[in-house]
Amino acid sequence: MPDNLPLSQRRLSPTDFSQYLRLDRCERYLRLRMVEREHKTGFLEAFGVEPQNPPKVLAAGGEAFEAEIVRGLRASNVILTLDEALTTLEPGQAGVVLQPRLEATLGNWRVTGDADLIRLERAPGGEWEALIVDVKSSETPKVEHRLQVAFYAALLEKTHGISGARLAVLYRGPSDPDGANAAHRQDCLAWLGIDAGYLEVIDDPDSYRAEVTALVEGPNALADRLAEKPFASLFFALGTKCDACRYGEFCHKRVHLDNDLSLVPYLSARDKRALLAADVKTASDLATLKDLDGAALKIAEGREETVKHLATTSVGPRLDELVLRARKARGVELPTLPFLPGKGHSTLPVSAPELHPNLVRLFLDVQQDPVEKRAYLAGARIVAHENGVPVRAENVVHSLKSPPKSPDDEAKLFSAWAVDVLACVARLAAPDENGELRAPLHLIFWEDYGQTLLLDALARNFGAMAAAAPALYGLLTQLAAYDSPAATFLSEEIRERKNYPILCPSLHAVASYLKFDWGDDLKRAFYRGVFDAGGTLEDGSRYARRPRHSSQIPPEYIYGVWHPSPASFLGTPFPAAGKGDGGMGAFAEKRLEAIQFVADSLPTNDKTTKTLFDLSGLATASAPETTLA
Repeated sequence: MPDNLPLSQRRLSPTDFSQYLRLDRCERYLRLRMVEREHKTGFLEAFGVEPQNPPKVLAAGGEAFEAEIVRGLRASNVILTLDEALTTLEPGQAGVVLQPRLEATLGNWRVTGDADLIRLERAPGGEWEALIVDVKSSETPKVEHRLQVAFYAALLEKTHGISGARLAVLYRGPSDPDGANAAHRQDCLAWLGIDAGYLEVIDDPDSYRAEVTALVEGPNALADRLAEKPFASLFFALGTKCDACRYGEFCHKRVHLDNDLSLVPYLSARDKRALLAADVKTASDLATLKDLDGAALKIAEGREETVKHLATTSVGPRLDELVLRARKARGVELPTLPFLPGKGHSTLPVSAPELHPNLVRLFLDVQQDPVEKRAYLAGARIVAHENGVPVRAENVVHSLKSPPKSPDDEAKLFSAWAVDVLACVARLAAPDENGELRAPLHLIFWEDYGQTLLLDALARNFGAMAAAAPALYGLLTQLAAYDSPAATFLSEEIRERKNYPILCPSLHAVASYLKFDWGDDLKRAFYRGVFDAGGTLEDGSRYARRPRHSSQIPPEYIYGVWHPSPASFLGTPFPAAGKGDGGMGAFAEKRLEAIQFVADSLPTNDKTTKTLFDLSGLATASAPETTLA
């Protein structure tokens, strides 16, 4: 275990610190990285877990972008090794060094990393001017990217005495060119001579260089402190960031064995710190702060001072909720409530004979290609009520047969899908009490991220959507009334009202917990990366073996369908690869049904009234012809 492994070599890389920053400065991550750098992965294997690696699709997408950049650089620059550049460049000459290995001792740490590229220029006076660039296939440059370049600058100065280097991030940019930073595009051409990607030259490199000092070089460097602290005392908090962490499985297993506070769903890092400061160390400690008396909580005997203190902290407003959740946590499971009292009214409208009798609910789901940053699948399940009872339902799912490499690909997808959705709504909706085709419509997403994907896609394709289906565009972008929300996000409804012992409440996890039948064939086809998240401890109890908060379908499945040789592209192909559409259509429809299933398990609101929409013209909508005009 990490507790007993010495750290005598003290090795790290710039990427380790970049990831540390990306993971909200997780102390446990950086310590585990120190241990792995020195002792490999044996400590993970001894604990019965594996490292979590990022999807191969994302790595392949990043490699493709880097290859594009390298081709452009080779065509417009003198490419040299670092030694060649330092010995052959004359005053007034410049060259580019690709992937130089930089290694030096910074403070007490041996830091090694490969900079993506360094542009070196010999000034007329003979001094060196350097531009250090990190290449990222991201839409925007991020803080952790800038920190990584600052580490390369520190290494370059230490190894070759070149100080004052400029720091830059060359990023792919947004999928919508209209939203791009034109100045960064021009800088890419000016500095590197390539018209691919966007170059941000960092304005305040000194602040990032100071961060390097604080992390490894200063007298009280963070890395030194984390290496010396007892492992159990390192602060960490579980959350969505853990999906991208190499040690997610390790931490999720350990919190169960340690009865850690992080067993409590939705516990924030801030609240965990407040609880630890009040000497509430475990989930059981939290669960027993109060006793359940009927449907109410009362302070447990002997815990009065602790509760009084916590009332003055960030935990105060949430204490009853957190106690109820802790009593439900796996491994604790004391008597509790299945719901969270006093949370107000649901955003799900009721459908009853006297209110919204012909309500139409639209369950919506969008899947985005994480490489191209555009949508490749749009799905809707339309459920029409009559006299307050759901009587008709139909799914409308459209997907692309290849990656959405151009805006036109996405525009065609949404135009055709929108027309079919409108026609389906008009076909299924029941007329109102006057016999007119008017009905209240309500949008239901699994989470707000789904709405964000949809609205972003609609904004990118405004012209096509406005021409093909202005009614649907208006519906999806409508403003909520003062007391009647336009949309429901089920993940938020569950967080606000339900007490489920689920640490990673994805659509797949919550629907499975509620006994939704995914079907054996689909569970087998999409097991890897979707239904393999649970694990079993030695005592037979279950835990979240693979942290997955994301409800998106893993990109390997669709790329296994799109790519002619998925085995070479993805390593081991996912089971769905090569079988028609890989079962994606069937799984997309089943996901829509799962969203409805979860929605039907939640309370509805009979205190608000939805606006009626005139649906009479929807059935005649049609996709416009795509012409040069």
